[in-house]
Amino acid sequence: MPRENEQGFFGGLLEAAAFSFLNIGAALLFAIFCARLVTHRSFFVKVIGALSIVAYIGLALTINLALAHYREVSGSFVNGAGVEVVRSMLANPAGLMDVKSWLLFGIGLMFSIFAFIDGWFVLDPYPGYAGVENRLVARREDYIERKSELIEALQEVRDEHNEKVEDIVKRLGSRRREHRAIIDHRSRLLTLFVQHQDQLERACNQLLAKYREANIQARTEPAPKHFATPYRLERIKPLISSDDEWSEKDLGASIRDAQEELNAQVRLIGLECERGIEQYRDLDKLHPDSVNG
Repeated sequence: MPRENEQGFFGGLLEAAAFSFLNIGAALLFAIFCARLVTHRSFFVKVIGALSIVAYIGLALTINLALAHYREVSGSFVNGAGVEVVRSMLANPAGLMDVKSWLLFGIGLMFSIFAFIDGWFVLDPYPGYAGVENRLVARREDYIERKSELIEALQEVRDEHNEKVEDIVKRLGSRRREHRAIIDHRSRLLTLFVQHQDQLERACNQLLAKYREANIQARTEPAPKHFATPYRLERIKPLISSDDEWSEKDLGASIRDAQEELNAQVRLIGLECERGIEQYRDLDKLHPDSVNG
């Protein structure tokens, strides 16, 4: 009957965990830090990687054979099992007598190989390539972000300019309506001024008529001849400018010309913005992503 571990069930778990940690850990360390060197372009480094693979194979066989021998020896020796394992390994490494020991050896070696393969693909096969790729991705993201910021800055300048021009165009239309209202108000004001002068003349004649009638009644002599002549108010004619500053037709044409010129500037700034954006995009044509695979 195989003997129980001196430290009980917990001691057996510790021994199993120690063998497993050594078996799996050695495979991972060799795969991650040593075996990948076989893909290096330097011949000397390739040799180191190949030797590390050979060393891993030897270490994996040794660890799992030692574990299988320990299983057989621990069933016969109460003390000094470790020393007996070393002697048995040196005398006959493949001298396992129990099929369960061979099964344990195969399972342990299989897990070691799985760990080795998994560790091989943890990082990129070529040493140092992951760092280069990460830096490339970071720089590419910085480039894309910076290009986006510059394009947004161009678009903001274009939009700001267009907003100002559109505001000017709207205000020109408003000024044109105000000009029309001013002209209409001025015309009405001139008409009212003429009517006001007529009203003043009528009021003056009515007042004079009453005064002259009272004067005639009070007079002992005939009334003067000018009493029969109505009063004529000297009309004040408004000064109307002879130039075209009040001409709505000319003003409308001027406003339309200004609006067309402003709209042309909007189109021009839009073309300049698109040209600037296209220049940034030309950088991608000079250095396309396909060049980097």
